[in-house]
Amino acid sequence: MFSGRHGKIYALFASLSICFSAVSPLPVKSCAHIIPEDPFVVLGSEFTAYCILNETCSSSYKQDARDIIWKIKNTKVPKQQYSVINSTVSSVTFNVTSLLDSFLTCNILAFEAFEQTLYGIYLKLGWPPDKPENVTCMVFNIEKLTCSWRSEEH
Repeated sequence: MFSGRHGKIYALFASLSICFSAVSPLPVKSCAHIIPEDPFVVLGSEFTAYCILNETCSSSYKQDARDIIWKIKNTKVPKQQYSVINSTVSSVTFNVTSLLDSFLTCNILAFEAFEQTLYGIYLKLGWPPDKPENVTCMVFNIEKLTCSWRSEEH
């Protein structure tokens, strides 16, 4: 798959990653994170996610937000849907369909040789709950508050 110089760089990077993750007592800090972290997405709506690069990793890879590659279900999102906010933040916007019930990841091309996933989130698709009706709350011993309600059924 990789040959020559790129293959050696990949092998070295993979070996170092395995060694450091196996012996490091410290938690490994992610190179990026995506906001929103745990999204519930309404079908038929427009959704925007932001990939925020850790500046230390950004300088290590010598890349910035312009180099982010967004993927859904391991398929690249068209670049027309990306926006670069600043050197550490890229966003992607799309219309939500049932086809998007999957992982959304932000990636970079590491060492000009292979795509490295920086972070991913799972998009949970569905409909928001109905507005509650007949809300009733009771307080027990001034310590515990319990509420109940009825939702409108479709």
